[in-house]
Amino acid sequence: MSDPNTTTMAVAHAARTPRPAREQLVAEARERNALTTAIRGATWSKEANEITIRAIAEYCWRNKLDPVRHVELLGGKIYLTATLYLEKAAPYVRAGIYVPSEPDLIHADERLDALAASGDAWGREEQCRRMRLRIMHGVPESATGACVYSVTVAKSGAVFTGVNWCGGGTRVIEKAVWENNKRTDRKESKDGDPIGTAEPVKTAITRAQRRAWVALIQGGGAVDFSLESDFKTLEARAEHSAADIVEQTIARAVPAPSALVRLAVPADGEYGSGTSVPPERAHDADTPAPIDAELAEHRAPHGGDAEALGVLYDEQPVVR
Repeated sequence: MSDPNTTTMAVAHAARTPRPAREQLVAEARERNALTTAIRGATWSKEANEITIRAIAEYCWRNKLDPVRHVELLGGKIYLTATLYLEKAAPYVRAGIYVPSEPDLIHADERLDALAASGDAWGREEQCRRMRLRIMHGVPESATGACVYSVTVAKSGAVFTGVNWCGGGTRVIEKAVWENNKRTDRKESKDGDPIGTAEPVKTAITRAQRRAWVALIQGGGAVDFSLESDFKTLEARAEHSAADIVEQTIARAVPAPSALVRLAVPADGEYGSGTSVPPERAHDADTPAPIDAELAEHRAPHGGDAEALGVLYDEQPVVR
């Protein structure tokens, strides 16, 4: 016969965790796993570790974002993509509140140079126009993709511009080479923007769009406070998630304490024959009771004595 008390406890536990709640937890776990799988397939996640992937999945799940279309990892930071900004701003664009420009490509193009060299008037004019804009915005000549994009607030006429360039080795990162724990004079180069290198024109366009919309929202150009609030909240949460990724990565890199690192336990008789705790200090009636007496109960917080627990809670640990 089953124990009535055990049966009652089991029934009470089941009541506290109803089936709909369990099913909801399972469904949420599946959603997170689906997001994690989608992130692993994204181009920007190739070098991301498991901590990063799961943190971004959690961020996307909590904020109802698509990890493939709405976020991107660049330089260890979570970026909200131009696609998300364009989707959120679409109703305002259709209403004529914001007037976005067409993406204006300004990078150097060999075909354009050939056209200008052949004597084509438009080719020479376009070549000069692009070069002027590259000079104006500080775009490197080696960039294989560069774009200028702007958004105008119809009511005020305020213009918010975004510029971006990539490809052509413009995002190369150089790091010193270490050998035998010593830094050498040699350096190794690494592509700091594989996405921009693979698709420079497309990437430059989307990033310029993102910069323009970010400038509009952060610069007070948003006519709807909810739009501004939504993006500021998402950006703040993205920064918080990125900080969590760094903390978790560092925590995992720190080795676990060695088995040799332990609290020193007084040997038998160290403080007197048959004892493992310090003897009470002598004092007269006019002297307040020693602090040891007041802390006696803290030496064994779970009710046992200090000798049984094998550790004194008011003694400093010693590493052997």
